[in-house]
Amino acid sequence: MVLIYMFFVLLYLAPIVIFVYLKLSRKKLAFPSKISLYIFAISYGLIIYSVFGYEVYLEFQLNKFDLNNDGMFNGLEITASQELAMSKVISDTGRTFTPLTGFICSSLISLLSLLILKSLGLGKST
Repeated sequence: MVLIYMFFVLLYLAPIVIFVYLKLSRKKLAFPSKISLYIFAISYGLIIYSVFGYEVYLEFQLNKFDLNNDGMFNGLEITASQELAMSKVISDTGRTFTPLTGFICSSLISLLSLLILKSLGLGKST
């Protein structure tokens, strides 16, 4: 179970690791490779952090219903609106698998950009 959590943490840190690698690397990458790595890091970061922002927004919406700020919902706090907000927070598996699906989508986007840049003949080293 710990390995699964470590895997997801590494997926969350992938954009940062790629940017640091590209900045500190002494090895010069070909122009298309460098651009496609930047595209991967940016697209993956946008996917991950936008889902994180949406998750924070949903938690904020749910916490509006906690009138006594005890972290639990009871009595008058439980309404149809609260149940709807709770179901939005707890029943979305898409947000759970975002690191994996974001990695796959970002990889496909960066591969497509690499193929386009290579086909345009932009293979010079910088």
